[in-house]
Amino acid sequence: MSDYRVKHLPRNAASIVELRLAGKIAAGDCIVVSFVGSTPIDAPHVFCDPGKRYDWRFARDLHATIVTQRGIDISHVNGDLAEMTMAYPSMVDFERQVVASIVPRSGVPGFKLWPRRRGSDAWQALFG
Repeated sequence: MSDYRVKHLPRNAASIVELRLAGKIAAGDCIVVSFVGSTPIDAPHVFCDPGKRYDWRFARDLHATIVTQRGIDISHVNGDLAEMTMAYPSMVDFERQVVASIVPRSGVPGFKLWPRRRGSDAWQALFG
């Protein structure tokens, strides 16, 4: 596990913790990890700054959707979130209308994007 002394909580993480303690967010529910501000996705949001490392322990057993845009490197977030969440995160780019699963690379360290086809159910839910 990483050294959390050098990491911070993303903005709004405290409200996620409060909702979990109140039973309003349960294991398996989704949160949005946004690098672009508020989004139309109907789920609790946390807000991150590019290049900054965060303590993701508050997201244990949740699903995460990372919202990004061209020019933002989210590679370090993928691994950190994958340690805590129930499944590998999803990625959404509203500018380019891209939705993808983030999956481990076969036989090598790191992650790759598995884009969802335009018009698929996952794509339609966000852009249709």
